[in-house]
Amino acid sequence: AVTPISKTYVGQFAQTTYLDRFKIPSGPYVVNMQILGTELNSGVDIRLDNPEGQSIANYRLVNTGVTTTNFTIMTDYVFLNTTPDRFVPSNPNLTWTTRTSNFGTTNINALAFGDDFFAPGVSSGLLLAAGDNTQIRTSTDAVTWTTRTTTFATPAASLRAATYGFNGTNGVYLVAGDSGQIAGSTDGLSWTTRAAPFGTTNINGLHYANRIFVAVGNNGTIWTSGDTSGWTGRTSNVGTANLRAVTHGLGFRWVAVGDNGVLTTSDDSGTWTARTSGFTNSDILTVCYGRDNTYVAAGTQGRLATSFNGVDQWIQRTTGFGNETITSVTYGDDIYVAVGAAGTVASSVDGLSLI
Repeated sequence: AVTPISKTYVGQFAQTTYLDRFKIPSGPYVVNMQILGTELNSGVDIRLDNPEGQSIANYRLVNTGVTTTNFTIMTDYVFLNTTPDRFVPSNPNLTWTTRTSNFGTTNINALAFGDDFFAPGVSSGLLLAAGDNTQIRTSTDAVTWTTRTTTFATPAASLRAATYGFNGTNGVYLVAGDSGQIAGSTDGLSWTTRAAPFGTTNINGLHYANRIFVAVGNNGTIWTSGDTSGWTGRTSNVGTANLRAVTHGLGFRWVAVGDNGVLTTSDDSGTWTARTSGFTNSDILTVCYGRDNTYVAAGTQGRLATSFNGVDQWIQRTTGFGNETITSVTYGDDIYVAVGAAGTVASSVDGLSLI
């Protein structure tokens, strides 16, 4: 039998960043969306996502002036996102508040967010921060941070990468860093070091998508795993250049970046092909994927470039960072955010220009 799930929304949707997000168990289910709009002709984009958070289908619901507008879809997928018209926030400028991290003066090198899809009620909304001296902190609100205990063989080593994904049984957090050290946790609270074939190679980047974990590091290292216990080494085809970050987009395409402008891509996480990034001798330290199928890569000398396929057509963009290094760029809630040296923060709604 098909089970109905109903939701009702009231308000001026263009002024709301996210109306709601709710999980749908394994289907099929009918989802009835009842929209009570107060803005004539205001539109709401309804985006249906798969378990990896990738968009499967998009629907548009418009208030035409009638009292109620009903919208019904049948779905086998796991959760539904509803976002405002055109996925663009009303104010792309961000206000930041300094918080006490409990790291003291220790560098924080990586952040990850644990969605509650894989572990309902356990990792819901848990933020993870990792840094030097193998330190880990977690928070449920980004305000109060709690120290977690780890048992790394080299406690003084730096943790440089973090991610969250599904290992085939549970949701799992992973952190990795210097000397190939890696640890995992199913709840973000209790941590266990993992055996991995990285040797003493520094791991600089981790990413999860399509049920695959990808780790990148020094000397062109790329490793992949489906369960975080068995890892397979891959050939990056960038020689001995250090890889600094990796991301996933377009439903299947992986992009890894590193020193001296190296960039390599894969459509299956197994076979990697070196590409021309246009960064020449600048190091690429960070890469992400966001709206409008846009990859954004950035690094030293304030360089930032975008591509709509990750393979070619990398176009240099104006950032306002000058020659300052851009250490990280990410995408979420319909905004790209870049941070860098000298405490610089910039944002963009399209990835093409940062303000």
